[in-house]
Amino acid sequence: MKLTNTNQTMNNAVNYLIKDGYNEMNFNKVTDMLKNAFWSIGIDQEEVMKGARNSALVVGAFTPENEQIGYARVISDKTRFAYILDVMVDEKFRKQGIGKAMMETGWKYGMADQSDKFIIIV
Repeated sequence: MKLTNTNQTMNNAVNYLIKDGYNEMNFNKVTDMLKNAFWSIGIDQEEVMKGARNSALVVGAFTPENEQIGYARVISDKTRFAYILDVMVDEKFRKQGIGKAMMETGWKYGMADQSDKFIIIV
């Protein structure tokens, strides 16, 4: 699944593409974003990739030039509960709706028909 999203801000427009799937992710970039997040200080790429492999869904936001600028993942029992976590957007692209778009994608295309409770972990 690939979705094109355009978010208009007051001063500029950010065009980005939402992609899902382990093989679509740039784990060098994902690790760079996550290793500075307060919940995963110093995380290494092997751990990031293992977490992604064991997730029900991973999604990323990408520029038209295919630079990864966002990441989120969903873990689920695929029956009652789904948790979205590791929602991260590159600092240069924050406050433009990209994180929200990734979470909506995770819900709409990944878990809405499988879980009746969707929990966001922040």
